[in-house]
Amino acid sequence: MLGNTIPVVTVSSVGLMLERLEVTGFPIEGVNLAMLRLSPNLNLEPQEFKAEKQRKDMPSNVDLGSAHLAFFVDDINAAAKSLREHGAELLRGPIQALGEPKRGDLIWYFKTPWGAFMEILWRPEHLPYEDDTPNRLFAPKACWQDR
Repeated sequence: MLGNTIPVVTVSSVGLMLERLEVTGFPIEGVNLAMLRLSPNLNLEPQEFKAEKQRKDMPSNVDLGSAHLAFFVDDINAAAKSLREHGAELLRGPIQALGEPKRGDLIWYFKTPWGAFMEILWRPEHLPYEDDTPNRLFAPKACWQDR
């Protein structure tokens, strides 16, 4: 479930500024980042850049350039409660996924304390589309070992 303390690493150096200048076109003063291991083959690296010349407004989840990040959870209500307790703004939810193929999915959108839109998702053991095809959507595994 979400809500654990995430260690954040702050990186500031002239080398970083010069390297990022080539990529962004303007100087980067520093970066805060966290390295999150979410499964044996899924890592997430959220980054917060510090630069004088940057947009400060967060795009909504329908704007060009926005990200779509969803987290599978075992208990959508407990996850929503944890998010709220850690400063997230819960939006309407949980809502049922639209359409017969994904009947049973529960989705709850939220806005992080820094303004990003994300979602939590609960999926039942079986979805109706699985009756019609051997293809499968990604689904979390019940358990994974620290490898």
